[in-house]
Amino acid sequence: MWTTIQYFSYWLKKQFQKIAGDIDTVSFTNGIDAYAYFRSVELTSLSMPKLLLVDLNLPIMNGWQLIDKLRKTCLTENTHIYIVSSSPAIEDRIRSLSLTCVKDYLMKPIYSQQYEELYRAANVAH
Repeated sequence: MWTTIQYFSYWLKKQFQKIAGDIDTVSFTNGIDAYAYFRSVELTSLSMPKLLLVDLNLPIMNGWQLIDKLRKTCLTENTHIYIVSSSPAIEDRIRSLSLTCVKDYLMKPIYSQQYEELYRAANVAH
């Protein structure tokens, strides 16, 4: 049985594949694994992803903690970060948009058209 995070990751990948065809996606079920991946990308001189969707409610290391660590270590100006959350709290939106690395705050559910807009905004298109 899949967890909610695993299901969302699978669905997200399928949405981007509909838009871009064969596109590389990476997803994580917690903030620690995501941070370890980005550190390994930085240390191996691979290209950082152009688009990063961060859920604030990640287990182990939440979205705020992940973004804070990434900002201090390995984010580039070419990485477009979007917060994805089910939180309607205005404080979360304000906090997100106060970070210069965050492009927008998106409320779940996210619809197909929004994925196309994210894809284009990040200049990921072939």
